[in-house]
Amino acid sequence: MRTPIIHSDDPDLEYNMWGENYLKYRGSLFTGTLLYNDTTPPSYVEYQNGDYHGNSVTYSRNGTLIEQSTYENGNYASGTEWYDNGQLKSDAGHLYANDGKLIQKKGSWLYPNGMKRNNYEHDESNLFSSKGELAIKTILTRTANYK
Repeated sequence: MRTPIIHSDDPDLEYNMWGENYLKYRGSLFTGTLLYNDTTPPSYVEYQNGDYHGNSVTYSRNGTLIEQSTYENGNYASGTEWYDNGQLKSDAGHLYANDGKLIQKKGSWLYPNGMKRNNYEHDESNLFSSKGELAIKTILTRTANYK
């Protein structure tokens, strides 16, 4: 954990969740670790210059690890999530049902038989039947100039 370490209930914290997102401590953009005391072990988020930067670790109230993420300059870089029962929920572009079955892979939803339901690439969207056959294809054509 990055120092200093402060607690989320510290009265000297100032959050801005609208527009420009930042965390200030005693009037300055915060660099350090923010601890949340509502879980054991405590959940925490690392900050640099008032924005997420580094590790974010979240535990459930019963102490089970439910999310571990990494941020770079306020942007989500990577992470893994688990259900309260310990089953993997998501990682590296994959989403799982609470029974462990893969339901989304790299942004494409899957049918229960594992076949891809959809995919999106550039200006094209495709929907597939449960047998894997192309059902609908949509192509976006841009004809106007955007400024």
